[in-house]
Amino acid sequence: MNLRQRARPRRITRADWPSYPIVDVTVTIFDGSYHDVDSSICKHILHTLEKVRRRFPGTVRSMPYRQRDIAVHLSYGTALELRLLLPDRLEQKANALLRPIRDKAITDLHDMLGRIRRLEAQSHTVTVYPDAEEYIQTRLTQQRIAATVATSGAIRKRTRWARDC
Repeated sequence: MNLRQRARPRRITRADWPSYPIVDVTVTIFDGSYHDVDSSICKHILHTLEKVRRRFPGTVRSMPYRQRDIAVHLSYGTALELRLLLPDRLEQKANALLRPIRDKAITDLHDMLGRIRRLEAQSHTVTVYPDAEEYIQTRLTQQRIAATVATSGAIRKRTRWARDC
């Protein structure tokens, strides 16, 4: 398929809208990878916002979102940070497990992934948002490459030292 060719549009449907407007919904407009945007504001976003305005009264829309599940997300502030979203009430074991990385930027990815594995073993659902997952994969790949380069540099130095002796 030609990248400049417009993909077939798909109808946006959500048969089982919940009683609250803030949900994790992925809106897919086109099947292809090329998205022709006519203006600076995407029309499908405006269309979705209008549907939300019609579906939910102002009192419901003005209610703050309450986190219900554990999630890993990227915070796009002055610096890009990997962080946790946690519900207000959390089981005691899960709270103890997540306390060291709560309300902070997560830098030790292996530690975080181990904590997620332990949470899932305790039957807790952990959502890793797609941008956070891509960030984690990229950082882990960079760490593996850095470790490989460091190892090969150390081998090269030892070989050179042995040759000089």
